[in-house]
Amino acid sequence: MPLAAGHPEPGSCVGLVLGDLACLQGRTVEPGERAQVPARIHDRDRGGLSGGLGRGDRRLQHLPCCRAADARNVTACWLITVGLLAYLKRAEQATQQAKEQVLRDYGITPAQQAALTIVSEHEGISSAELARQCQVTRQTMNSTVGRLEARGLIQRTPHPMHRTLIELTLTGYGRDLFERADARVSALDTDLAAELSPAELSTLKDLLTRVTDHAPRAATHKFEQPPAKTP
Repeated sequence: MPLAAGHPEPGSCVGLVLGDLACLQGRTVEPGERAQVPARIHDRDRGGLSGGLGRGDRRLQHLPCCRAADARNVTACWLITVGLLAYLKRAEQATQQAKEQVLRDYGITPAQQAALTIVSEHEGISSAELARQCQVTRQTMNSTVGRLEARGLIQRTPHPMHRTLIELTLTGYGRDLFERADARVSALDTDLAAELSPAELSTLKDLLTRVTDHAPRAATHKFEQPPAKTP
């Protein structure tokens, strides 16, 4: 998405960068502060709302910080009006990309690291149970387990009493690699929280938990759709 940089006037309501929560409440900008404003905000950035937003879009003019001729205010307006889904999506994408990057040094993916974590905590777990705990299909987990086994990270052995039941355990090499990768992910987790105070971090966790718990109920709420237009 192209960005255009500008220098806002003191006191104007401007978003600095998409995803910058500092301007979520429409804070004032200090003299000389630099802003980066998207030339156009598309549907995917608005959590599915219809119609992209361009500078001076009429749908933004009702907000006090927007003026048709003031392109610098578009980002702030977008951050104020954008849906929660877009924020959650951006946070998930950014954190997952960071996790993928740090795990790349160990030659594993976040999905493989999740599987190794569960196997390390539940030695002898079956592939079917592992799939359930990772919330993926059995076919997907069988593929993941196959790749981990091929690299010598896990091993499959028959249950001593129920020979048809296959148990999964970490190899010595697999445990060593997992522990090193897990320590790196823990450090990433700490770094991600570094910009938040203990109180802010606690509040964020509480809010995300509430959103997570409410999501299944929200999906069942009745929504009255306006009559569809005929072709």
